[in-house]
Amino acid sequence: MKTIASICLLTVLLALSALGQTPTVASPQLVAATLPSYIFGGVSYNQFGSPVFAGVFSALEPESQSIGLLASESIDIQPVSYTDPKTGKTGYVLAASVRVGQHKILLNTVDPAATTFKPSFALLLGGDAGAAVSSSSPTPGAPSSISVGLSGSFTLSAFYRFRQHWAAGVAVRALYISGVGPAGSSAINPVIEPGLVYCK
Repeated sequence: MKTIASICLLTVLLALSALGQTPTVASPQLVAATLPSYIFGGVSYNQFGSPVFAGVFSALEPESQSIGLLASESIDIQPVSYTDPKTGKTGYVLAASVRVGQHKILLNTVDPAATTFKPSFALLLGGDAGAAVSSSSPTPGAPSSISVGLSGSFTLSAFYRFRQHWAAGVAVRALYISGVGPAGSSAINPVIEPGLVYCK
């Protein structure tokens, strides 16, 4: 729990650090180019997940054009297998996490002077934190309950914009997971999230 709290604190510090920067240190490309809003949809691969794949949806909106700062809201939706103790039928229930964060553009190859569209590449570094909600049953046949935990991570994202409104993207999240490290200790687990990005 202390490690999760540390991740959340570092996320806040990262956001405050980005906000504290001045436009004079920003790349000329970031100052001249208008940053779009991004809508990301894709899949998430977590080697410790059950199942290992989940759906992920994120929205990123510009907060500061001059320093390339974006705010994000993300939702992960994961199907979890469940067997009804009365009928024996197996189905799926959904577990989800909702996170908010801040992301700083480290590199943006867009040409602000171009009169026609040209493909470009963007690299972002950020972090997010939020709540993870899941449904579980302590023993077979017992009533299920809703549990809420904390979720936090640092994220490195790359977008290749191949059309005016479309880009291919991949994000690598450094996700904290308890009990997966040596001797059951906590560890940072890399989660890969490829997907398609709509640039508005």
